[in-house]
Amino acid sequence: MKSLLLLLLLSPVCLAARQVVLTATEFPPYTSTAQPEDGVMVALTRAAFAQRGLQLRVEFRPWARALAGAQDGRFAGVLALWYSPERAERLFYSLPLFSTTVGFYARCDRPIDVSSLPMLQRYRIGTVRGYKNPDSFEQAGLRGIDADDDLINLKKLAANRLELALMDREVGRYLQEQQLDKTASRLCWQEPAVEAMPLYIGFSKRHPDGGMLQTEFNLGMTMLRQSGDYLRILRRYGVAP
Repeated sequence: MKSLLLLLLLSPVCLAARQVVLTATEFPPYTSTAQPEDGVMVALTRAAFAQRGLQLRVEFRPWARALAGAQDGRFAGVLALWYSPERAERLFYSLPLFSTTVGFYARCDRPIDVSSLPMLQRYRIGTVRGYKNPDSFEQAGLRGIDADDDLINLKKLAANRLELALMDREVGRYLQEQQLDKTASRLCWQEPAVEAMPLYIGFSKRHPDGGMLQTEFNLGMTMLRQSGDYLRILRRYGVAP
């Protein structure tokens, strides 16, 4: 009887009595309070946890605070994370939710051949402080000029203070359409992309429920894929799997 009681206390039934609290930053269109259901990644995460009888609450913070909050266990995890071995030392990584395309934006009137990364060493390239840059970007010896977010880099690019800005293609498109001053010079995506980078949830190794929530999320995501709801949610947001 005692063993059965202990099993029930450690099961998802116990977790279902309270919310799962994750953190995220403004990273539209994937995670954003300006998007329906706080963005496609939050919608997928909420649906996956719902499959396991768990409710999700997401608290938005600046990126550095969001990542630190998950790593030190103040939050159960952090949304919209690219993989790095350093982060994996402190976070349990979920199954990938979908892949993002990371590369360069430049001014349309000043396109740049980005097919050879080592040839870009002379350019000023905007990056975001605390983001995981593609491995090939780092291996090419390119040194980014850090800013607090992607929008700042797009503004600097439009003002000729950068030649290139490294970012997710859809993030750049959204910011240019929704938040960049319409009088600014048009900015264009440069082919080829640098890398396809999957987005994950990182569950805190210092949070008491971190490992269990990783398992529950992965089970819920598998159920979403099997039911077809995974693809339906992606289509609703216009995101490719």
